[in-house]
Amino acid sequence: MKITVWDDDPAAAGRWKEQLEIVLQAKGTSIEAPEPGEIEETLYTLHEYRREYLESDGGPIANEKSSLDNTDVLLVDNDLFELPGLKDYSAETVAARASLYTACGCIVVLNLSPDLDFDLTLLGHPSSKADLHINDRFVADPGLWEECPRVDGGFRPWHWPLLLRSAAMYRTRVSELAEAFESGVTGEPILNYFGFEQWSRRRLSRAARAFLHPEIATDQVSFSQFVQDNVSAVNVQDGKCIARRDDLVKLARVCARRIGKWLERYVLGPQDVLLDFPHLIEKMPFSIPDREQRNVDFWNSFAKLEESPIEVLEGLGIRPFDKGNWFDRPVFWAQGAESDENLERLLGVEDVNPCEFVFCEDASSFHRAKDCDQFIAAHNTVSDNRFVRWFGKEEGEELRYGPQSRLAM
Repeated sequence: MKITVWDDDPAAAGRWKEQLEIVLQAKGTSIEAPEPGEIEETLYTLHEYRREYLESDGGPIANEKSSLDNTDVLLVDNDLFELPGLKDYSAETVAARASLYTACGCIVVLNLSPDLDFDLTLLGHPSSKADLHINDRFVADPGLWEECPRVDGGFRPWHWPLLLRSAAMYRTRVSELAEAFESGVTGEPILNYFGFEQWSRRRLSRAARAFLHPEIATDQVSFSQFVQDNVSAVNVQDGKCIARRDDLVKLARVCARRIGKWLERYVLGPQDVLLDFPHLIEKMPFSIPDREQRNVDFWNSFAKLEESPIEVLEGLGIRPFDKGNWFDRPVFWAQGAESDENLERLLGVEDVNPCEFVFCEDASSFHRAKDCDQFIAAHNTVSDNRFVRWFGKEEGEELRYGPQSRLAM
């Protein structure tokens, strides 16, 4: 696996490279930190590829090859002010070009909000063409690269992916979609492809619907329509050109990345249509065996970005989401958790969750509610009541959380 670090400050890029080499020394990864001149050359090449692609009438163009094609994770600083010939070149432009005109894997933008370490809205920049935004202080955090929850119980936001694995999953999605598109799936409604039933379609938020397309009815939006006249997917000019050329490779790249982010942020994020394991367990604490109800380690066995003890769900009517390469954690449809049978089970237990364990979004782990702070996420659903451990609170805000207006009063 290959990681590439882009910054117009070679000293900063060098520090990040050294930190990553320490964390990933046992994972067989290569880490590169190109000089500003090399970054500028790559960006100029991408600019020229795009210019030729947009200006051509649909015939063949130059064989697109980029130094980013073999990059599994691209870490790019938000402001590239000091590139020799490309002034004020933003990471968002880098993400838009690299995601379409290269075979680059995950794209991570650093320092978009350097004064905020944990966003209490939990929205996660869905409009950005990058896959993740973090501050550079977390570049070499093992929680971005290794399994969680953290052994020390420290700061590790649940929405963080495991980047190397997510990069591999993205490439698999591109391949699967490209193959499916060859067989004519481009015209199939996106919701049909992922198995959305009527109850789940009705629950999609207005923002989720608008993301798929601003004008076409959500139930009808196909993969090909997703990229046409839809800035949520891709720049409008690029989208029109993809459609005109019937370019299935670029269509697969756009859909794999942008629909992946839609599923992550707009569908799973609210924990209302889809549920991941820890939030499912919060809603169904009766599924924890009696002998384990006070064992926080058992509760935390469900807070992993890998297979969890799924056997506790047997007989409860919980249906998993079956497109395995679209999420990096076990995910389930929410309808089963809300069945009349499971509601009766919940009401029929007198001492359910006796320790009052809650899942903390900033720790990827369960803790006693009395030791946590409650906040209100910005998804506008009944599941917006969430919790954080708020690390550093007593030490003078070593980690910065906000907006603090979201803290429950």
